[in-house]
Amino acid sequence: SDKAFGSAVVHAMGHVAGYEDGGIEHARFQSQCFPIGEPLCDGHCKEWKNACNAHGLLGSEACGLMGVGCQTTCIDSRYCDSLPERAAECLGFEKKHSRYEPIPE
Repeated sequence: SDKAFGSAVVHAMGHVAGYEDGGIEHARFQSQCFPIGEPLCDGHCKEWKNACNAHGLLGSEACGLMGVGCQTTCIDSRYCDSLPERAAECLGFEKKHSRYEPIPE
């Protein structure tokens, strides 16, 4: 989609301008297991924004007793609040690594 392309281009422009984000491979971590709808990734970003709002949504992983809890992948705030990520949002796009849907390849 055009919006996904815009996210990727603006993020890349942030890097070309000399701003760092620390690398996504070091920024991902697993959230704790909480009941559906509870806030996850406190102080950080969820990789998939709708994850754990209900079971079965992108990024949601059942956990806990009988699988009624949920956990997801978080993105460290140092990455998701970096200039390349914030620039995309400021220009009306989603962040490259905290979004509702994957960027098509």
